[in-house]
Amino acid sequence: LTYGGPRMAIYPTLVEMAKREDEAVLPLWKKFLCGASAGGAASMTGVPSEVALVRMAADNKLAPNDPARRNYTGVVNAITRIVNEEGVKALWGGGGPTVARAILINAGQLATYSQAKETIASNTPLTGIPLQFVSSLVSATVAVALSCPADVVKSRMQNMQPGEFSGPFSCMQKLVKQEGVGSLWKGYTPAVVKLAPHTVISFIILDNLTKKFLGKEAL
Repeated sequence: LTYGGPRMAIYPTLVEMAKREDEAVLPLWKKFLCGASAGGAASMTGVPSEVALVRMAADNKLAPNDPARRNYTGVVNAITRIVNEEGVKALWGGGGPTVARAILINAGQLATYSQAKETIASNTPLTGIPLQFVSSLVSATVAVALSCPADVVKSRMQNMQPGEFSGPFSCMQKLVKQEGVGSLWKGYTPAVVKLAPHTVISFIILDNLTKKFLGKEAL
């Protein structure tokens, strides 16, 4: 609610603003800029809850008696304790990588979906939902490829112990040095499997609802 909705609303608005009168179709580079801007702007509102969820998920992987466990009882408890124990600023821990991830994933997801629909429609007989379905799958694979390094860094920073990393670049350097370049794309396949259904369902619903009520597809 704090991220997905706003980015979907901001993107088509930016696309219309970026389109010149003599442009029937927006160039791909402008679509990427619009997608990146929409994702970056919407992402900051969701950082605190994401920090809480990342830490709670990390707790579940540790033994019950592990001293590294934080033992939050829920999202509200996690946010409250983070503020009390580490300060308000800690709620936006990993905020930089989170925004970077949102910029990359939305540039890939939103822009690629729009471009894929145009390209596939002009080169194949696909229309309607089949066209939207295939375009959504293309969108998901590109989005994860672009955003995976930022996602890995974001998760490591949000779950880091105090002083473990000095910033996103420090985190990335240590990961590459200790685990290799491939570590930046850890979890690529599960991420695609996770993102693809969400992308397909949300984009098809959004496009068809806006077409029904506004007379044109949103993306």
